[in-house]
Amino acid sequence: AGNDLMAANDLENAKAKFQAAGKVDSTQPEPKAKIKEIDDLIAKNLANKADQEKQEKLQAAIDAGDKSFNEAKWDNAQAKYREALVIDPANDYAKNRISEIDLKIVEDKNRKQVEVLIADAQSLRDSKKLEKSRSKYQEVLTIDPSNATATAQIDEINKELAALQNEEQKEKAFSDLKAEGTKLYNEKKLVEAKQKLTEALSFKSDAGVEQTVVEIDKLIELNKEEASKAAQ
Repeated sequence: AGNDLMAANDLENAKAKFQAAGKVDSTQPEPKAKIKEIDDLIAKNLANKADQEKQEKLQAAIDAGDKSFNEAKWDNAQAKYREALVIDPANDYAKNRISEIDLKIVEDKNRKQVEVLIADAQSLRDSKKLEKSRSKYQEVLTIDPSNATATAQIDEINKELAALQNEEQKEKAFSDLKAEGTKLYNEKKLVEAKQKLTEALSFKSDAGVEQTVVEIDKLIELNKEEASKAAQ
């Protein structure tokens, strides 16, 4: 009867039968051997059941982590993968997913930071604050060196600043030459004055300077006529 129960995997009842047989005749070795065999089978079944439950809990944690991962819910996903590692500390899949999420979190943070910096940079450029705008775009490139928008904007701003610098240099040259020419004009040094004022006009058109040059030409012509009369 005990063997039949063992074959049917009714181990507890089988054990009871062999224990009863052992009490009837304690000299028989079979009941003791069968009881040990049954105890080993019960222990093995319990271990298998515990391992199955562990695997089910592990898979449930990983499945929940994957779901949150696919929804970009990074904190929830990491919590579930860490839960998996508590069950199975050597699980490479969970470890790799946690590392991936760490990178995703950094990428998200950087993307948001880049968006704010680009918006600030564009606002500064619209306000003609070119150097400050360029600094913002340069900050973008420290976070995202391959950012095409920042690279293009920096190139354009550099060209604008170079043009402005060139205009400033032209304006200064014009002002200096105009001042020198006006001083010479007031000193009646007409030829030298005309030379300086004409040079000034090569940097910038100016109706006032052009009129002064016309007046100088008239005065030079007048002086020539007076000198000719005086020589007669």
